Amino acid sequence: MDIAMRARGFRPGLNRRTLYVTAQSVALLLIHALLKAETAQMALKCRGFQFGKKREK
Repeated sequence: MDIAMRARGFRPGLNRRTLYVTAQSVALLLIHALLKAETAQMALKCRGFQFGKKREK
């Protein structure tokens, strides 16, 4: 993501703009991580995985 931002002309510094852009990129990263985790959870549930329960032998 850093390479893409630099390719678009972003140069980090100690100013408000840098803080704003960095906060946006971190928020986007967290949103994508949550969506992937939710998708993985649905896939595991479809395969019969039960969260928090131990299997009995």
